[in-house]
Amino acid sequence: MTQLMINKLRGLAGCIALLVAFLFLGSVDASAQETAAPLDNPEIAIAQSLGVNACVLGSATNVQGGINSLEALVVAMRPNEPTASMFDKLKFRYYVAVLQDVRDYSIFPELSLLKNLRHATRMTGGNPSIQQFAGLYNSTKALFGMCQ
Repeated sequence: MTQLMINKLRGLAGCIALLVAFLFLGSVDASAQETAAPLDNPEIAIAQSLGVNACVLGSATNVQGGINSLEALVVAMRPNEPTASMFDKLKFRYYVAVLQDVRDYSIFPELSLLKNLRHATRMTGGNPSIQQFAGLYNSTKALFGMCQ
């Protein structure tokens, strides 16, 4: 009889130990999710070449406002496109590309702004100047409420 009781207590102790292990691991996972570090921007190289700050992913505070502002700018620039300067045409194409990424594909604005700026610099061979590209990035970044 006592041997039967000892075997049942061993089984119960094993179950309790397993339950405690699961509870401990579950609390460790939950606290890890709460303290996750922000993601670095993988497009930092283009930002460094322009001398601007690459914002941490998820730092845009006004994504919908940025989308609305870019849509208004695109509508205002479209009629002038045939007679516009090269830089204005570049801005128009940049705004359209950023809009497509952020609005249609839900890409982080922090990534889209730099990725499309890199594409624009390649497309134009670096003309206009670095300062103009940096100004375009900084003004667009402000529309999305990103880091300053």
